[in-house]
Amino acid sequence: MGFYEKSRFTGSIGQMNYILEKSQKEGEAPLLLATYFPGPFSSENTPDEKKETHTEAYSEQGFLDMTDFLNTEAEKFNEESFEQL
Repeated sequence: MGFYEKSRFTGSIGQMNYILEKSQKEGEAPLLLATYFPGPFSSENTPDEKKETHTEAYSEQGFLDMTDFLNTEAEKFNEESFEQL
């Protein structure tokens, strides 16, 4: 989890891109924030209306839960992309 203290992680699963980062509002517990969106473009070149977000607790268990969530979303996302071909 130490990586997320200073950096954000970018990655992709098939046609779905994502960003993982630590998010914390003043006076609240930190969260693990995922922003996911269609590829092939970067977040900066993807309209905000095409981006989705999801949060989990900023913990080892939250990271595991986020991994499960992103894998599930990627399966749905990639099925939809395939059907559009």
